[in-house]
Amino acid sequence: MSSYLGLAVALIVTATLGLAPAQADERAPSEVSIAARAAAVQAITDLRRIRTPNGIERLERVAIGGVPQWLSLRGRDRGNPVLLMIHGGPGTPTMHLDWAYQNGWEDYFTVVNWDQRGAGKNWQGSDHDALAPTVTLAQLVKDAAEVTDWLRREFGKRKIIVMGFSYGSQIGAQLAMERPDAIAAYVGVGQAFDDRGEAEVYRGALTRATAAGNQDAIAALTALAPYPSADGSISIASALAVRKWVKRYNGGWYGWPDFQLLYELPLLAPEYDDHDLRDWIEANSWFGRSIGELAPNNPLASQGFHFHVPIVFMMGRYDLMTPYETAKTYFDRITSPSKSFVTFEHSSHFVMLEEPGKFLVTLVEAVRPLAMKSERP
Repeated sequence: MSSYLGLAVALIVTATLGLAPAQADERAPSEVSIAARAAAVQAITDLRRIRTPNGIERLERVAIGGVPQWLSLRGRDRGNPVLLMIHGGPGTPTMHLDWAYQNGWEDYFTVVNWDQRGAGKNWQGSDHDALAPTVTLAQLVKDAAEVTDWLRREFGKRKIIVMGFSYGSQIGAQLAMERPDAIAAYVGVGQAFDDRGEAEVYRGALTRATAAGNQDAIAALTALAPYPSADGSISIASALAVRKWVKRYNGGWYGWPDFQLLYELPLLAPEYDDHDLRDWIEANSWFGRSIGELAPNNPLASQGFHFHVPIVFMMGRYDLMTPYETAKTYFDRITSPSKSFVTFEHSSHFVMLEEPGKFLVTLVEAVRPLAMKSERP
């Protein structure tokens, strides 16, 4: 008897960034028994149990922007700074990945993972036809602001840390510009900037394929030129075709030629039950079909350089999903009370999974003091 691990997991890609679906040359997630999965999830749940007297371990459904949305709140001391993780996609949560990298964070922060409207655990019970036109960058920024204010009230904080990952870094950066009163520091991981980064995705893939002497890759990428097209548009098919080679040459997850492992990590997530896993797959498929409506106009391109909060970028050297060079160019133009750019030399897009020790040290040494300072009178 098998679970849905045998289903092909459809992850999505936006015209700018995100996670590409499994390509034809990648394996579908392996099949395991329901009993084996349940035992593994229970072991992870027990290992992660928050046992400290002032800790917090909650899954909560909160009305945000008039739409019920799920939050995971975890930490060993409620007095620690609050860190809100804004996931990417659109529609690709991190709540079902956090068990693999977040445990150490919870000693130093109360970590909040938020499944955005329609995504992940929010799929069930949503009116998807009504929801579709609301899943825009502008609305997600408004939702993020509402989540931020809810957390400030819940934990009695003047300000919280906001971390934006991948597409979520567009949401997070915009929020940081609009709400310096509520944000102690903004952390960009896999920081996106604007659609011009897509040209760098293509150049990087072609450069790496050429260096490897892969004639099949060179021919496939050359056939896509010009990329993006002359009018700046990018088809989903072309974006996926480019990312096949991006992943092959360390541009997605350093040392891995595909996202097979990434597809399987959610299957052990304590926060996601069997129904949530089915919904996650269905929700990602829905976001993929709706991608034309969801591709945002990114205001960062014209106004996103002046911040009134500290900025920390954490970027993998090999990242081609949200290209390293594009993020560095953006960072160099930013003005803010303080800013730092941290390079992870053996990472690409999933820095927290690829170099988890360095990631935690950076959070503790470079980010946590900014939150502590913001709480002083």
